[in-house]
Amino acid sequence: MPSIEVVGKTIEEAIEKACQKLRVSREDLKIEIIQDDSTKRFGLIGGRKVKIKATVNFKLEESSQKAKQILESLVKSIVPSAYVEIKEVEIQNRIHLEIKGDTSGLLIGRHGKTLNALEYLVNKMANKNSNTNCSIFVDSSGYRQRRQRYLTNLARKLSEEAKRTNRPVSTDPLTSRERRIVHVVVNKDKRLVTYSEGEAELKRVVIVPKDEDG
Repeated sequence: MPSIEVVGKTIEEAIEKACQKLRVSREDLKIEIIQDDSTKRFGLIGGRKVKIKATVNFKLEESSQKAKQILESLVKSIVPSAYVEIKEVEIQNRIHLEIKGDTSGLLIGRHGKTLNALEYLVNKMANKNSNTNCSIFVDSSGYRQRRQRYLTNLARKLSEEAKRTNRPVSTDPLTSRERRIVHVVVNKDKRLVTYSEGEAELKRVVIVPKDEDG
């Protein structure tokens, strides 16, 4: 289970630090007090100290391990040398998994299509017949961050084109996560509005100049 040791002046402070570092709520942690000098007043160099060990609770850890095993079985069928690590477990049952050992980029695919498909499958399979409904995010070789930078730049470029031509422009079909990035960037400009167009999971983001008289 993911666990860390944290030091604070009080138990409450140490627990708060653990929650922030592990990005989970207090209810998702098992706390073990390793050292508690908070009630002592004298004889301590450097002041009072509490040390705890915080461990993500079994239910969330169980879901993380289940998702890891499912994804690993999928990726190894494509790239035998690949494996999966649990990168982060966040509050509200968000699990981040990282694919390692794929130097070919085969598990990412063109524009992340393979990675998106793997993420979709692991979400469906891990949450099937489960009482804990988790959102599972999958990355490989930092692709998600690179893709976010690309989409941010694309959104700015298309925004300028829409304003210059005074005509709607649109992106290629994107996932809901990718569309959200474009919407956020474009909607910072009060002269533009956006909407999604298409069917099923992949849709285009349409960027439209506002009517100056409107």
